[in-house]
Amino acid sequence: ARDVKIVTDEYILLTILRNLISNAIKSTEENGSIKIDFEHNGIQIFNTGKPIDVTKLQAAVNWTALNSSQSGYGLKLCFELADKIGIKIEAVPREDGTVFMLSF
Repeated sequence: ARDVKIVTDEYILLTILRNLISNAIKSTEENGSIKIDFEHNGIQIFNTGKPIDVTKLQAAVNWTALNSSQSGYGLKLCFELADKIGIKIEAVPREDGTVFMLSF
């Protein structure tokens, strides 16, 4: 294993990670799993379960179709904070779940 050093605002990065991991926990089905991989150029958070709906994700990120009874505010916050510290977030639905990739 190699050591990886990331120079960024640790509080913003922890807020992003906490939100994405919390979302992964909420959307993982019983007996499912969550896997977090740290790589030299980013972090991947994968959870098994129903894949994320890309249309709903885009609506959340772009503040469209959100109201007080809907989720998505946390994801919007993640994308905005990531942009402030130069991190790219990408959500990739897979047949067996969703992977969120953070690229530095």
